[in-house]
Amino acid sequence: MLFRSVALVGLSLGGNIAQEIVYRAPELVDALVVADSTCNTASRQPFETAWAIAGLASLGMTSQEVFLQRAALATAQDEAVQKYVLDVNANGSTRDAIQVVASLLASALHAERDYRLPIPTLLVHGDGDGMGDIVEGTRAWAEREPLGLYVTIPDAGHASNQDNPEVFTAELAAFLERELESGEIGRAH
Repeated sequence: MLFRSVALVGLSLGGNIAQEIVYRAPELVDALVVADSTCNTASRQPFETAWAIAGLASLGMTSQEVFLQRAALATAQDEAVQKYVLDVNANGSTRDAIQVVASLLASALHAERDYRLPIPTLLVHGDGDGMGDIVEGTRAWAEREPLGLYVTIPDAGHASNQDNPEVFTAELAAFLERELESGEIGRAH
């Protein structure tokens, strides 16, 4: 049976989810794009996760307005994108947002030094992404991935797809066209 090619594209937490799908079921995916996301299988310093969770908890002690302002500034460089972040999160709970990220840090990251992505992968981040270890971590991650392509999006923060959509989309399209050019792969499922 012939199936269309499958590429997973994930940004931020979506990138962590996409990585985990490839980790658990690599036969289901032909290409992966991880944007502005940390590597799930990277080794980290012993207390790095605990310090990150403590930092998040301290942010939770501020008002929701202060928390949202800091989140918007940390997420995007473009003022219109910052406003979008504020609007989208206006009715959300600060506690819930912190809990999601803390849960990711505490349980979804699993260091596996010898693991390599089994499919072509675009590893991308904004040049001004200030979230966690994403800039340094993605650069190091790309160096150890034989099937990885590393791209930095200029004039972009954590929301690189929204801060600089023209460059992000051009890089994404070129990668997918190159890796999935035939549109069909004969895989038996």
